Amino acid sequence: MRNKRIAVAFLVILMVGTLALPVFARVPTCPECDNGELWPDETEYLSWKTVYYIACDKNPRYKDAVQERIVRESWTCNNCGISDVRVSTESRIVCGH
Repeated sequence: MRNKRIAVAFLVILMVGTLALPVFARVPTCPECDNGELWPDETEYLSWKTVYYIACDKNPRYKDAVQERIVRESWTCNNCGISDVRVSTESRIVCGH
């Protein structure tokens, strides 16, 4: 009897999770026509640039480079066709030894 309750509870949780998934997997809505969705077209990554140096965590005699690059994402509305470009910055730490 206990195994049946566990199985039923598991199935209920699985069904609720399946129904809730599309809510979290939505793409952004179009700000112009308010009826379409923005879909990604192209992503462009610019080259990494060193912005400053920090002391290495593993060996303080060395310096690690903190690098940044710009990322441009192009989006297009599937209803009205308007385009949107979003710019963001990514960073990373490159070990100096």
